[in-house]
Amino acid sequence: MTAKTGPIALEFAGFWRRFGAFAIDAVSLLVITAAVVPWEQQPHSGGASLSLPSPDNPASLGVLFAFSLAYFVASWSWHGQTPGMMALSIRVIRPDATAVAFSTALVRYLAGVLCLVPIGLGFIWIAFDRHKQGWHDKLADTVVIKVPRPPPVRAQATPSG
Repeated sequence: MTAKTGPIALEFAGFWRRFGAFAIDAVSLLVITAAVVPWEQQPHSGGASLSLPSPDNPASLGVLFAFSLAYFVASWSWHGQTPGMMALSIRVIRPDATAVAFSTALVRYLAGVLCLVPIGLGFIWIAFDRHKQGWHDKLADTVVIKVPRPPPVRAQATPSG
């Protein structure tokens, strides 16, 4: 006997949950970038220290951009989630609940870069939007939802013989 299930109401993920997921992803990206970008000798430290991406180091900025592009676009198009999104149980989907294609993920990423230009206003918009969409979501036609928890599984009674 199979259990019948009804439709699941999806809930949009809010600003703080999405920000937390992004923070996890940003730290992950910095660690990955630090593993690839060479360590530089810093005169004030007396030893080798990590040179984080900055305008003074355009090569490291290029590596960070390339890695972040690959990280986000691959994660969204492959599984609909980055590791940070998995940790906070959220997922990016299309409004019709279908998966995000590679091309949509690429548009979403590039639009996300543009959201930073006006002092991050494109991301802050999430807090005030009815569907919790940032400008990048609107441009790519995506939404971010909370991943519903599966219903509890009940053990089936076996007939006694």
